[in-house]
Amino acid sequence: MFRFVYLKGAERDADFPGLQGLMDLHSAYESTALFPVFANRLMPRDRADYGSFMEQLDLSVEADPFEVLGRSEGVRATDRVEVFPGAEVNSEGRLCTLFFGRGTRHIEGASEAVNELRRGDHLALVPNPPTR
Repeated sequence: MFRFVYLKGAERDADFPGLQGLMDLHSAYESTALFPVFANRLMPRDRADYGSFMEQLDLSVEADPFEVLGRSEGVRATDRVEVFPGAEVNSEGRLCTLFFGRGTRHIEGASEAVNELRRGDHLALVPNPPTR
């Protein structure tokens, strides 16, 4: 069973029209199938490169659709909607989430540093460097 509700922030944005098929910002939607607005953001499992895609996301080919959306961000060229996973508390009591880092092409040396990253490397978020 899939359930969708909008967060309160959607109501505060007067320019946000709602997602296709889920237009009422005050309703709770339920379905036995993944809502089309999300399903069409998933790569079809029968594509030849599906396994490679899932490997890039570090997921099993049997991963839950929302886990795939969270890792891939569900981005489509035709709109500006992005899907992000919620933060979870890890075994150490810290909030954790996965996300893509953006804008590295604008920082000198960043592309090379990203190519050298390995599983388990520690990263830290820092403010953007001052612009020149």
